[in-house]
Amino acid sequence: MGCFYSKKRTKIHNAGFDLMDTDGDHKVSKDEIALVAAYLHRFAIMQSQARHTELVNMKPLDYLYQVVDKPVGSKLKRKHFNRFAYMIPIERWQTELLPALRRKEIQRLTQEV
Repeated sequence: MGCFYSKKRTKIHNAGFDLMDTDGDHKVSKDEIALVAAYLHRFAIMQSQARHTELVNMKPLDYLYQVVDKPVGSKLKRKHFNRFAYMIPIERWQTELLPALRRKEIQRLTQEV
């Protein structure tokens, strides 16, 4: 079933390469690929803009659960924590997250007493 689509894609890609390779040397030069490069660049910008808009409109908790591929509100194990922990640079952990988590823990402990 998927084989037909793969063959069709290969035919399209072959046709595209042949049309770019204007001198027939089976190599695409910088000048020959300029049109495709411009299209690829515009397409990447459009995708990143759409993804940016999606991220801006998403709630932070929803995003985190999407990253770990779990239902929103479910408990997370250490392996799930690692999926998003490694996305955050270590400098941010040291300068922002760990101090904020410590403050929150101190606040929680002082309220219990």
